[in-house]
Amino acid sequence: MNHLGVRRPATQVFLIALATVTTLLVVRLATAQSPPPAPPPPFNPDAGLTKQQIEANHAANNAQFEAKYRAWLADFIKSEKDPRTLERVPVNAFYAGGKPTLREAVTDASLVVVGRVTKAEFEAFAGTHLTVEVQSAVKGPARAGTSIRVWMGGGPFPDLEFKAGTLTIYENAPLLLLGDRALLFLEGPLPSGEYYPQSWTGLYNLEGGVARALEGNPFRAQVDRLAEAALVALVAAEAK
Repeated sequence: MNHLGVRRPATQVFLIALATVTTLLVVRLATAQSPPPAPPPPFNPDAGLTKQQIEANHAANNAQFEAKYRAWLADFIKSEKDPRTLERVPVNAFYAGGKPTLREAVTDASLVVVGRVTKAEFEAFAGTHLTVEVQSAVKGPARAGTSIRVWMGGGPFPDLEFKAGTLTIYENAPLLLLGDRALLFLEGPLPSGEYYPQSWTGLYNLEGGVARALEGNPFRAQVDRLAEAALVALVAAEAK
């Protein structure tokens, strides 16, 4: 019976119901098969700008970041905060391979010394400048009791908010800090007069009378965990 009180035939009612069900199924299938809406395009701060305007904006942003980084680093140094408290974060970089043998590492080194870091000077965008007291000279013009200057990559670097920070390091020559002792295979000098460690084969941390080689050192199995005196004797024999 419709809204006017007229009874419809059963066949007509069935057809109406079938049509309604079919319509609902078609709508549901269409909805289910419709692709999701495309995400909005990412924000592009350079949209609509000329090449000159884009370059000017980038230069201004870089200058602002450099100024804030230098100020942050100056405050960090002034605070005398221990950089050892910072999380060590490796720099994502391409590293040259190390010398394949101990003999080649010794031969290619300008200086081989056992030394202790007595001063570490951090410079924004220019790594770290170390003063190293020579405790034992194995090869080269350095002498025990004198100091040499060594450059190493890495140093304190701020977070995005310029509040906290990390200690960036290069895995092929992890940054030494004040008080650290190491056997160093150094190349150079640079125009600044500083030397720098060989990649992977130039740094052997000395702790408790034991030497530790870097994991990327090609001859690590030969020298890692040797007693300090034994490693120095081995290197001195190769230097003759």
